[in-house]
Amino acid sequence: MDNELLRQHDGHVTHLTLNRPQKANAQSEWPALIGAARTEAGLLTYPATARLYEQTVADTRAADMAALVQSASMPGLKERIRMFRASNP
Repeated sequence: MDNELLRQHDGHVTHLTLNRPQKANAQSEWPALIGAARTEAGLLTYPATARLYEQTVADTRAADMAALVQSASMPGLKERIRMFRASNP
């Protein structure tokens, strides 16, 4: 387990695996290796991406539905629909 770091926070444990080189690479290969590592480090799995979006995107579905219901309950719905359809051919 010498290639794995454990970090405990907020009641859960994060496992970080270190990808250490198995052999020494020529210095001329370093830019390509660094580029590949940079690309790989920026990739998230689908579940991780979903959890990230859950934390960063506001869920307004309930509020949107409430606004729709409120709008539909106001008198004159039929006329508002007619006017909307006439203005958007």
